[in-house]
Amino acid sequence: MAPAQARRIHSGAAVPERVCGRRPLRSARNSSRVRATGNPVYDSAKSAVEAPTIATDKRRPPLPTDLKERSRDLRRNTTVPEQKLWAILRSRQLAGLKFRRQVVIGPFIVDFYCEAAKLVVEVDGESHVGRCEADEHRAAYLTQRGLRVLRVSNDDVLRDIDAVAAAVVQAAGDGPDPPHPNPLPKGEGT
Repeated sequence: MAPAQARRIHSGAAVPERVCGRRPLRSARNSSRVRATGNPVYDSAKSAVEAPTIATDKRRPPLPTDLKERSRDLRRNTTVPEQKLWAILRSRQLAGLKFRRQVVIGPFIVDFYCEAAKLVVEVDGESHVGRCEADEHRAAYLTQRGLRVLRVSNDDVLRDIDAVAAAVVQAAGDGPDPPHPNPLPKGEGT
């Protein structure tokens, strides 16, 4: 049978798809057409509806490919201090906070980001030497968007990771609520 006919075999006889209780398959040819209902007011309003524009679309705009690729490259090629800090931050190990690494925020890529606490953790190494003005501009951009920025040096991470972890927890504030010690069984409570 041709795909445009969209029929099912039911009890040995060919029955139209609508009779079987399912909607007919939409082909690429008629997927954008508006079906007339007979009501001129409704039909004219329905035909005026267009695909959502970028301004009304609630999805995030796509990232520039160069930032996305750079972010992926930074995740693949991490420094030793970043690896050491990531071992503590990953999988909600630190106070139940979920961190992501090498996240694109605006025109910048931040080392670690916790969305729940609105916290950015930057590990400053040799690449940040002599870039105080650029780092201040970056911090101003992030704080203007309601994010807190915590900067730690490579040496701090390598020498005393526990102090860095305590600073992250303190900067995050309360963070998400810890799980209840006696949770209700599944299906009970609202």
